[in-house]
Amino acid sequence: MAISLPQFNPLSAQPAELKRPPAVKPEPGTLVVIDSFSTMPEFENHGDQALRAARQHGFKGPTQKVSLGQEAVLRGMEQKSGQPSVYQKLGSIRTELSQPCVTPQRTRELLKQEALYQQVSLLGDATAELDQLKASGLKNSAVNLSYGTSPKHIASSKYGEIAQAPPNPSPFQFDHHNSNVMSALGVTPQNLRHPDPKISGPERARLQQGLIDLAESSSSHPELKQAKSEYLKAVKALESQKNSVVVSSGNQEQVANGLAKDAHGIRPRIDG
Repeated sequence: MAISLPQFNPLSAQPAELKRPPAVKPEPGTLVVIDSFSTMPEFENHGDQALRAARQHGFKGPTQKVSLGQEAVLRGMEQKSGQPSVYQKLGSIRTELSQPCVTPQRTRELLKQEALYQQVSLLGDATAELDQLKASGLKNSAVNLSYGTSPKHIASSKYGEIAQAPPNPSPFQFDHHNSNVMSALGVTPQNLRHPDPKISGPERARLQQGLIDLAESSSSHPELKQAKSEYLKAVKALESQKNSVVVSSGNQEQVANGLAKDAHGIRPRIDG
């Protein structure tokens, strides 16, 4: 079972539709949930589940929904620095990965960059939302921030995208992304979906481990260190206004268990 990354998707948004909402000063004692939310009442995203759980556990105060990533996109639109945003970089990486016959070496390098900028983008999204809450005057409140920035979550999400893809996609869905990734990691598509677990298990484990190793290689990158530093400053600044910031970044054991289950019991090597 792959872990999906809860985040606002700016690549699919229409810039003309994004407008900064009117500034609202939250009441003291507000529970602010920074997460992904459903726009349809019949469905629940992770943020909706978090708010429902808070009510079920007796919280009766005011609540505020904050869509993770929206503030960062709005700021990027307003600044117009001329430099490619992290979202544009991710889009360019995805475009190149989807081209035919990308070499295995280039594919592995692109996967490293993708993991790096996914972590940077999520940290940047969280930082922007925390900064905005501080500027709004939030005090004596609790902020629940849910996001998965670890290389393990990113590798798990990428694995799920590839492993769950139909073996024969329609021409309208087809690109070369999955075949490039599998070729770069020495994975045989037929074995990945083989009905015999003795064949599909090791092949799925090979794909999982290759993605984890590439994602972990970005952990010491200067851009990621800078993003983490800015995020921690934003947390401290918001806490200085007598707020509590609770971060739910995902359970590493749950990630490993989900991957092992899909690989028929073969557990990936995950540090940390």
